[in-house]
Amino acid sequence: ADVVVTNHALLAIHAFEGLAVLPDYDVAVIDEAHELQDRVTGAVSGQLSAAMARTAASAARRHTGINVEALNTAARNLEAALEEVPVGLLPAGLGPALELALAQLREACRTALSDAKPEGGAAADGGRQIARSRLAAVLELCERLLAAGDAREVVWTTRTNSFAAPGDAAPADDSAPATLNVAPLSVAARLREGLFDGHTVVLTSATLAIGSAFDAVAGSLGLLGEGAPPWSSADVGSPFDYPKQGVLYVAAHLPKPERGTSAEQLDVLEALLKASGGGALGLFSSRRAAEEAAAEMRRRLPLEILCQGESSMAGLVGQFAAEEATCLFGTMTLWQGVDVPGEACRLVVIDRIPFPRPDDPLMTARTRAVAQAGGNGFMAVSATHAAVRLAQGAGRLIRAAGDRGVVAVLDSRLANARYGGFLRSALPPFWATRDRATVQQILQRLAAAVPA
Repeated sequence: ADVVVTNHALLAIHAFEGLAVLPDYDVAVIDEAHELQDRVTGAVSGQLSAAMARTAASAARRHTGINVEALNTAARNLEAALEEVPVGLLPAGLGPALELALAQLREACRTALSDAKPEGGAAADGGRQIARSRLAAVLELCERLLAAGDAREVVWTTRTNSFAAPGDAAPADDSAPATLNVAPLSVAARLREGLFDGHTVVLTSATLAIGSAFDAVAGSLGLLGEGAPPWSSADVGSPFDYPKQGVLYVAAHLPKPERGTSAEQLDVLEALLKASGGGALGLFSSRRAAEEAAAEMRRRLPLEILCQGESSMAGLVGQFAAEEATCLFGTMTLWQGVDVPGEACRLVVIDRIPFPRPDDPLMTARTRAVAQAGGNGFMAVSATHAAVRLAQGAGRLIRAAGDRGVVAVLDSRLANARYGGFLRSALPPFWATRDRATVQQILQRLAAAVPA
């Protein structure tokens, strides 16, 4: 093959895990490169629980016949050590009890791997190979967790429903078994060595630059600082005439958003939907906010309101695209990749700036690391994260040369906070206003132009 098409995760596994899942290559062209840091981080993150250790022990007993009593004891000790550990980041490290439990599990895995070798140099059968691979995986995670502090890796705990996908998280069940998670504080060095070294790499995305600067994304990918490879950047512009095709409305009068949706936000949303006659894509910061807004708008307006989770995503987007008066509400899944050109999407509503969750352990650790190095952790991590995702959400509006519409942000911080200008610089250069009456008139004209 001359060209191999793959995804970020497989590229990361090839580059960082020592597994030659891809052939040798000279050039890598990476689309949606604003996602590369998070995708690589996800691909090289690890999770360990007592249940994983018990599963490895069961497989070893069933397929190799070895004594797994030490493994099961170590699994129980790990579970007991995790019972008192709160959900979230472990900024002070594992602590003595967890370190002892992980060291015990590591030694039990080493012994089990040795005992599970095929006798007399014979080839291992499939069951034995699977059992040994599970033991090796648990051993590797124990070693990685125990060395996390020296390796500048972040360790945190989760329980059922905690730290799920953005927008879909629910409160953690404190009685549920805990899982230890480990991820690199930064993947910059790994990207330098595993991806950029020895290759020509082209990184492309509609949202790589914030304003005219590429430095924020470049830094996260290891392209800034001592030892960074040489690179160049180019903003090739857009085929769209954003000031004439789109309007950015920021509801600057609203109070600072709190948890969930406010009554004031719902009133503005109702007025905008009524003016547009539907055709709205609602991008919400949480599943709960999307569902609350959908329920309230169904009660107030005679419009078809679709909500993420009520059907398959493909079915919902298909119906939204086919019916000009239908609205679709959802969370982060809809912020990227939804392509609905034409009158069916003439209004994009964003309920709040998509900052990372304040209890996101990896983002918290990265923010603290920047601050300890003398930088502005909030701007370098949270604001940059929000700017890129805000641009992705706003990018759902103008998908073709003939598209017209409004992006409405129901978060007054975009207009009033000190960092608002930084966030706005990442957005397309829409014509901007804070006047709701003006926006409603524009939406009414757009609605009147929709074929009956």
